Amino acid sequence: MAQVVRNWLTTWVRAAAVSSRHASEEACVRIRRTADQPVPDQDQGQEPRRPNSTRRAVLTGGAVGLAAVAGTSLVRTPAADAATTNITQITPTGDATGVNDTTAIMTAIAALTDGGTIYLGPGEFYITYVPGVSTLSPYAISLPVQTSAGASGGMGVNIQGCGSATVVYVVGNYTGFFVHRSAQYGQQYGKPGQQTAVFLRDFVVDGTNAGASSVGVDIGDGWGYDLNLVIVNFTGASAIGLYIINRLMFTEKGRFRAHLMNNTTAAKLSVDNTATSDVSHEYNIYDFYIFGNENQQGVVTDNGSSNGGCVLWLHGNMSNTASTNGTPTGGVAALTITGSDGNGNYTQFYSSEIVMKIEGNPGVSPGNTPPYAIYLGSSSNAIQQCHGIITHSLTTSVLNNGEFSFRGLIPGDSGLSVIYTGSPGSGETSSSQPTLPATNTAQQNYGPDTMVYVNGGTVTGVSLSGVATNQTSGGFFLPAGGYITVKYTGTPAPTWTWVPASRSSF
Repeated sequence: MAQVVRNWLTTWVRAAAVSSRHASEEACVRIRRTADQPVPDQDQGQEPRRPNSTRRAVLTGGAVGLAAVAGTSLVRTPAADAATTNITQITPTGDATGVNDTTAIMTAIAALTDGGTIYLGPGEFYITYVPGVSTLSPYAISLPVQTSAGASGGMGVNIQGCGSATVVYVVGNYTGFFVHRSAQYGQQYGKPGQQTAVFLRDFVVDGTNAGASSVGVDIGDGWGYDLNLVIVNFTGASAIGLYIINRLMFTEKGRFRAHLMNNTTAAKLSVDNTATSDVSHEYNIYDFYIFGNENQQGVVTDNGSSNGGCVLWLHGNMSNTASTNGTPTGGVAALTITGSDGNGNYTQFYSSEIVMKIEGNPGVSPGNTPPYAIYLGSSSNAIQQCHGIITHSLTTSVLNNGEFSFRGLIPGDSGLSVIYTGSPGSGETSSSQPTLPATNTAQQNYGPDTMVYVNGGTVTGVSLSGVATNQTSGGFFLPAGGYITVKYTGTPAPTWTWVPASRSSF
């Protein structure tokens, strides 16, 4: 009986598998047939739904397509297609002046009054500032992050490409894409969730034909941007590949992934101090792959931008500078943190993760000085209570006494790993051992992780970050940002020795 049951189960399982396979094959045939050769609607007996002839003419871009639909809706489709009316595909026109492609893209954007997505097909696009077409100067494409005015306005327009097959060339001394909200959010608490920002994905922005102060992408002001681009060849004297800047309000909780190659400045995180007092770049994820030629800057953050609770992944290659005296030309660095907003807010990374691996390469110049790894502009600039790993084959970092309280391994860079805390309350690092302060005075560690060895004197107690150790001598591990207090009496006073604990020999 058991054998009969087993045989029956085996037959049933095989039959079910065959039935399932046939169903899957039929489904795949239907999918392929739908994708490759649309079939009529089986229920309605009608032709498959597709953009009407007016819209198809526009999708090819160019003056001919635009002229063919003068006075008509760019994305007008049958009522049954309401769900697809906010998707527009554009193909390049081949006009190297940039006028036709800019006109096609801006016209498509203008038609997406409730937001939507522009799909850039494969090929080479050219964009430039076109008076009467480009809505803001000096920006070729102004991408609305909100298509309705006011604090609650939203429904932005996105742009998606076809990966490396879609290349957008910026022509002239202009910015390629300007992507910002036009109004602040207003009251945030006690209201519905605010409108998130837009995405730009999967295409290349190329500055080969751009000018001295051109910018690939100028983006900011909003919650939740999603950017994934390749930005290359913005090599003018003050050109920038990716410019993440607060022009109106905060730029927060976004994901910025970019391959940044051969740009005068790969990326800049900044604040327009003439237009906004909001310095927050908090809670962003920056995932940057850089390739810098001679004297090209890596990532620069300035004007008081406040990068708190962020993730910075910085990887890639940088060429030697032309200098031969051991000092990188122009202070070129993989990561520069400098300046303030003039109102007491100094540029910082704090409470963030920093994972940095940059390779120094000879390049084509006779220079033999790699860029700095990290450069702090002043003692008020800081990497404060961050963690991660920093490794490179660049020139030793320069902190200018700015705070570098960092937890994690730092192979090789003595400017970061063999550094000491400044005096209590200074918020600075020092290149020399700290002096033991007066009894019962807290000394915070403004440097990386360290061991503190207390010896001699009449010590009655040692506490770490306010917690008594019940020890009066010996070694004490003091993490970055923590503080140690030594209580002692009489003379001679005890001594202490700080031994950095973050340096790796690899």
